[in-house]
Amino acid sequence: MSYLRKLNKAYAQLSNAKDLDDLLRLSIKAVKGTLGFDRAGFLLFDAQTQEQVGTWGIDAHGKLRNEHGLRYPITDDHLMLDSSESIRLIRNKSLNDMGEAQGVGWHVQAMVSSEKELFGWLFVDNLVNGKDISQEEFEVLETFSTVLGQLIIRAKIEDTLNSTLKSLAVKDQPQPETQSKLARLDTHIEHSSESMILAEKLIGLVPMSTRYIGNLVNFISLLSPKQFDAANIDLLDTAKSSANRLSRIFRFVDARVHATTNDKRQTVSCAAVAKYWQSQFQPLFDKTTHSLIVKADQPELLVTIPLILLTQLVKELMSNALYHGLESTTGGQISIKLSSQGGLLTVTIDDNGIGLESSQLNEVSKLFVTSKPNENLGTGLNVVQHYAERWLNGQLDLSESTQGGLQATLTFPVSQEQA
Repeated sequence: MSYLRKLNKAYAQLSNAKDLDDLLRLSIKAVKGTLGFDRAGFLLFDAQTQEQVGTWGIDAHGKLRNEHGLRYPITDDHLMLDSSESIRLIRNKSLNDMGEAQGVGWHVQAMVSSEKELFGWLFVDNLVNGKDISQEEFEVLETFSTVLGQLIIRAKIEDTLNSTLKSLAVKDQPQPETQSKLARLDTHIEHSSESMILAEKLIGLVPMSTRYIGNLVNFISLLSPKQFDAANIDLLDTAKSSANRLSRIFRFVDARVHATTNDKRQTVSCAAVAKYWQSQFQPLFDKTTHSLIVKADQPELLVTIPLILLTQLVKELMSNALYHGLESTTGGQISIKLSSQGGLLTVTIDDNGIGLESSQLNEVSKLFVTSKPNENLGTGLNVVQHYAERWLNGQLDLSESTQGGLQATLTFPVSQEQA
């Protein structure tokens, strides 16, 4: 089996991960079982203590081992984000097992990271069989560690959303001033927390899935069998297979989110929605110099809405304002306002950031378009627009904010009544 097919098989195995820790466990099993290396281990980076923290590894006998209790100090030998290399091969190195020297051989250290965050290191060696490493095998480990970093980003998003929803679902003592307004919402949460957690996790995967699909579709469109010799034709077959798989994944995710959230609507006051969003989004501002204001024009108005889905769409728009509009400013402000008129609910997100040129307003919501100069793909606004039109029977409009930045407006029909 070619290494390209082995990588493809390994990625398919990692797609079954239940959470971040399970992803790391499956990655170590894949390095040994599917890619065929002797030993591997993954050590997380603890930025607070400046330590490497154990997760899963292969012992001196080639068996998978739980290493969560291990902690080691960071040394000058560790690859960091400011390093000029992301993977390193050292030959004739002393190979250890649980801190004890076991032999001498080659040792690969691969940094696993996003562009701005170091997750940890994948370590691979040849302690068990002593087989040398080829250049192709080294490149396979480099590719695998790069993709693993992207999968960790996705897993961390899922874990964060899962944790957030679980904390909401078990909350049984709301503040007195909001208890009556949240009664209907709390009752719904108590009986359907599982479906809401699933919805949050799936919604979080949509931008990642569309990004992958866009990369692969654009890549494959430029390829033809004539560009490949017989020895490398597997490359094109694997690319086509990956594109087809991700297309199916996206369609599945889209259908699952729809099935999970479409009929899960809550009747709740606009004031309760505003308080809920303030509590959910405020932690994103706590370590910044920016501020968040959420308000409702008609606080006592009751509206029947798919709250979980709507919260995700508003969070995407608010995050876009926070991380793009206010990225290069200090003391910025984002305001979220709910208003209703003529059977329509309007959610307006304003910021006083850098805004967009008028020529960008229509383009930036298209799939794989972004306002950032060094990035070629963007998905967030397109995803919001897709859900607003398909599931809310509404629309997303972008315009210049009265505060000087960008204004994003979600408008859709709702049933409503006075409390």
